[in-house]
Amino acid sequence: MEMKISTIAFYLCLILCLCSCGNSRKKDAVLLAELTRSELILPPAPTTNQPRILVYVGEGECGVCSLRLPEWYTKINELRQTGIDSMQVLFVVEEREMPRMEAAVAESHIARIREIVAIRPDSARLFLTTNPIPSDYRFHTFLLDKENRVVLVGSPIGNPKMWELYKSTIARLAAHGGTLPDEQTKMPLGQ
Repeated sequence: MEMKISTIAFYLCLILCLCSCGNSRKKDAVLLAELTRSELILPPAPTTNQPRILVYVGEGECGVCSLRLPEWYTKINELRQTGIDSMQVLFVVEEREMPRMEAAVAESHIARIREIVAIRPDSARLFLTTNPIPSDYRFHTFLLDKENRVVLVGSPIGNPKMWELYKSTIARLAAHGGTLPDEQTKMPLGQ
């Protein structure tokens, strides 16, 4: 009898977990749809008036792990070889991660890394509370147009297909002065 009750309790917990995971995915899907063409409110930073890649590093995420400086350096250099030389990767990070991330960039042996990577604190979690950021860290990388509108969501690091999508979209952004014509911004994210 005790075995039956514990088995029933196990399956009940499993069903509840699966239902809650489904709700989290649905919530993230709704947030991703909201992000399409929405403008992100960024922390104070020098205005570049250029498209950029933004990576949000939230509470509980390893900021230094997210940096992946060699990969970003390689990708930005690949863009520069095609004539796109103004792309920057902006990291917006939870304040407690700032010292470690700044130290990692300062200690990097990669030439010109400070030109490519900028790090800004998410002071008082303002970025997180003013923007619809999905809970899933896989959706914390954004390609922004020059007006800080989201064009793509998802990281191209370790994902060759996503990187090809980033490159083609960045080329279209460059060809159209940093924004996409309306008909091009209606394409689905990450496809």
